[in-house]
Amino acid sequence: MRYIPLYFILMTSFAAAQTITGNQVYIEQVGSNNIVYVEQKDIDIKAVNIVNTGDNNDFSISQQGMGSHIASISPSSGAKNSVNNNNAISIQQSGAGNHTANVLLDDPVANSNNVASIIQSGGVGANKQFTLQLQGSGIGVNVLQDNATMPNAGTMLIQCLTPPCSGYSYTRR
Repeated sequence: MRYIPLYFILMTSFAAAQTITGNQVYIEQVGSNNIVYVEQKDIDIKAVNIVNTGDNNDFSISQQGMGSHIASISPSSGAKNSVNNNNAISIQQSGAGNHTANVLLDDPVANSNNVASIIQSGGVGANKQFTLQLQGSGIGVNVLQDNATMPNAGTMLIQCLTPPCSGYSYTRR
């Protein structure tokens, strides 16, 4: 199992932060058995874009505080049919500001056994939106949008091609 060193994430964040307003992290991950953890907090726009090609990876994104939060995990646009199997994806977004989460691993031939969890919460001003596209075998999904007084939107395209799949849930409370 390989860990991405903390200095790599900080250097990536610093280099990207010069081109946009806010705190942006871009990681292009090729390979298997990696753990990627990104934590962004405090006041400002926070964005994470992970482009993945590989198996048995664990992606965890935590975005907290005021400001808009954007988290995306997908294969590169040039390698849409890249192999992405047995990946665990966790996105947690909380605080005031718009929350957007995108997980796009939808090629039915090249993706299987991926599990995704998205939790979006926050008070006044925390509009929540997600797009989740998973196709393949053995997939599972859990989405929670917490705060029924704020606008929420979501799109799920989930297709279990070969059972068993661990189930799918969407909760708004």
